[in-house]
Amino acid sequence: MLVEHQRLLKACEYLKTQHSTPLTTQERLAYVVKVFQGEMVPHIQKEEYIFEACRGKIPELDFLIGELEAEHLYLSRLYSNLTETTELDKVIDQIVEGLEAHIIKEEEHVYIMIQQYLPDVIDKISW
Repeated sequence: MLVEHQRLLKACEYLKTQHSTPLTTQERLAYVVKVFQGEMVPHIQKEEYIFEACRGKIPELDFLIGELEAEHLYLSRLYSNLTETTELDKVIDQIVEGLEAHIIKEEEHVYIMIQQYLPDVIDKISW
């Protein structure tokens, strides 16, 4: 999961970086679609599987899982909104910002708790 997070953070950085030739809105959109379909959807599915395996064991973790699931929904809705908005760059920036914050929360809080208190859950998962 951490390797996937690093790839997603690199994608976010790519979308924020000032390139020698700036990315057009359509180039940014194409990149977001590629990353979301190729990385985000399978990643979210894996996380949901992990969350389900951890649910009901630690109340604080359950609370954080609920927040992360709400963030998954928020990011998915932003992505879906790309087809309807006239403010593509603004929505892409919201996706980037939301995804970065989401990954930081997962890595700094949720996965540390899972590794500390529920290592057997991770050990039993095979992809």
